[in-house]
Amino acid sequence: MRRRLSMFVVALVGLAAGDLIHDRVSAQQGAAPAAANATDASQFSCNASDMRLRACFTFDGDTRDRSSYGNHANAANVSYVAGKGGQAVRLGPNSRILLAQHPSLDIAAMTIKMWIRPASFPIKGGLGRVGDAGEGRMGVFDGEATYRMYVMADGIIRCSLTGRPEAYSKGSVPLGEWTRVACTFDGAVMRLHFNGGSVAEVKQAGTISKFIAGFAIGSDYPSGDNFLGEIDQFEIWSAAVAP
Repeated sequence: MRRRLSMFVVALVGLAAGDLIHDRVSAQQGAAPAAANATDASQFSCNASDMRLRACFTFDGDTRDRSSYGNHANAANVSYVAGKGGQAVRLGPNSRILLAQHPSLDIAAMTIKMWIRPASFPIKGGLGRVGDAGEGRMGVFDGEATYRMYVMADGIIRCSLTGRPEAYSKGSVPLGEWTRVACTFDGAVMRLHFNGGSVAEVKQAGTISKFIAGFAIGSDYPSGDNFLGEIDQFEIWSAAVAP
């Protein structure tokens, strides 16, 4: 009788321990990392230990790159204001934020993401350049002849690779409000995201062209087409990561 009771107690203890382990494993698997929440700017940080992060700007009073690559930007005619998290950079008609060409920015896949708060939209017909049909645009980022993003008239976001089909968002970003915008390319498909949700998808193929000169944040490189508003928490990745 005592032997049966002992065996019963041991079995109960084993079951309880197994349940506890299962609960811990399930909790660990089900818990999403803070960085996965695209709309929680308070959780933002530049993880310099991740070598896929090729540039990362907090804009907390400067344009220093917080990734491990040191792609610091030169800025002119910008100011720093309260941002989505910490400070943000405010850009006007004469602002410039430029990165020099560097091998770390020659990437085969990409994610470029940031918070933007446009103060105005470009006017249709404001640009008659070949390929733009006078749509009007403001540069969010542009690596000359490589990858780029623009705010178009009415707040449509356009992301493109040189010589490839372009992605246009199905919706618009609002004026005077923060939106988390991301463009990803995994070697086969380009995707646009607003606040973590997909707003465009275009099939692509091939590799991204190499940099010719440099990279601009908040404008086209080198022509201008300045973004008017604020940008915060800007990242360049060499892989398609969570938006």
